[in-house]
Amino acid sequence: MKKKLSILIPTYNETEAMVKRLLDSIALQQRVAFNHIEVLVMHDGNENTFKDELFKGYPFDVNYYIGEHRGVSATRNKLLTLAKGEYIQWCDADDFFHSAWALFPVFREMKIGFDALVGNFLQESPLPTNPNEFVIMEMQMNGMQFVHNKVYCKKFLIDNEICFRENYPLMDCHEDHVIMALARAYSQNIKFQPMPTYTWAWNENSVCRKDPYYLQHTT
Repeated sequence: MKKKLSILIPTYNETEAMVKRLLDSIALQQRVAFNHIEVLVMHDGNENTFKDELFKGYPFDVNYYIGEHRGVSATRNKLLTLAKGEYIQWCDADDFFHSAWALFPVFREMKIGFDALVGNFLQESPLPTNPNEFVIMEMQMNGMQFVHNKVYCKKFLIDNEICFRENYPLMDCHEDHVIMALARAYSQNIKFQPMPTYTWAWNENSVCRKDPYYLQHTT
């Protein structure tokens, strides 16, 4: 069955609890047709694979793949080729939708059509004075940086050969900036969704969380 939305999730060293939190946040969505949603999860060659039980019992289709270790960009590109949805959204496996209405505006806008639907997102960070307590802040990016909280028309990406660049072995982060830059170069049909419904969650094992000044050091 052809789907309207494919949610594409690469994994490497994330835990089952992290992936379950993301899947559960999708299952909580309101006023959406789950039979039009598919979730594709692909392991990037890490030996710590997940049990099949993790993906059972959800109201949408979940497909789990184990790939070779080629990096996050190649994994995201492979998921794009496997997607059956008219529209796709890449999600990091350690993130989640913090609102039960996150996908409602996506389905509303899909009825009209767009090449890209972008929005701000929330960042979860520990307090400097107490690493066991977390704060949430909105990332005021005007929706134009990073992969988070963005939905794309798959045909638009394929027709314009827009994908993640896999030939930058030294780029452990910022690999996603080129996607939005190319989308803006090729399209006048990019819409902005003002409600931040996606959370970039804290993961101390993430490459961009190990260094609090990673943006300054890697840009």
